[in-house]
Amino acid sequence: MSSDRLEAIHEELKGILDERIAELQRVVGEAEDMTRQIVSAELQISRSRQLRESLEQEMNRLSDDLDAMKVRADEVRARHESMAAERDELRDNLREQERSNAALEEEVQGLREQTQELADTQSRLEDERAALEAKVQSYRDKIEQIRKMKAELMANMQELSGAE
Repeated sequence: MSSDRLEAIHEELKGILDERIAELQRVVGEAEDMTRQIVSAELQISRSRQLRESLEQEMNRLSDDLDAMKVRADEVRARHESMAAERDELRDNLREQERSNAALEEEVQGLREQTQELADTQSRLEDERAALEAKVQSYRDKIEQIRKMKAELMANMQELSGAE
């Protein structure tokens, strides 16, 4: 083979290698982006878990408060029957407590709905995370293939250089 032909082959192989390296850099960039997305998703999942735990604690506290208020309402009713002179005042207190209970029950229901929404979001994010991890593994496999191809190409180039 002539020197010009070898140089042409060398230039062609260099061009192919440059294309492969550029593709590899693009894939690595995408893999880094996906890794950032995974980290962000994990952070969001962690925050969601913390918020859910906080909401569950608040829901338990509100439930305890609600139970305590129900007990208090029962006590007020018992005193009402025994103390005719305080009847009007106790009725007003009872009405206020019932409004408060209704507001708390609405709040508890809202917290339950929020908790369910957070659980749904967490499930969705975990699914997205699994999909992203699968993509990252696919890109890693492609990178490994490109590395092998590069090594083979370099070996072929050395064989061609040695064959001169």
